[in-house]
Amino acid sequence: PTVLIVDLKSHSGANLEFVESVQGLLKGKGIAVLVLAAEAGKEARNALLNAGAAKVFVRHANVEAYTDVAADMVEFCSLAQRAEAVGM
Repeated sequence: PTVLIVDLKSHSGANLEFVESVQGLLKGKGIAVLVLAAEAGKEARNALLNAGAAKVFVRHANVEAYTDVAADMVEFCSLAQRAEAVGM
């Protein structure tokens, strides 16, 4: 896999704890960790990024907004591909 998407309970800090716990396993393997989190302040977002998340996306309850976030995740993955991963 090239991407791991994390979407755990935001009120408990589970996303941050999980990212911190898997970072050692994923480091150097080229696996990006994408986090879906409830809207949070800059401090919470930076904590996830500092823990090893490649990108933090806002989780939405609205289906249309969630679809837009899913499209943003696909775009992030396609733009983050290494040249050798796509046969170049």
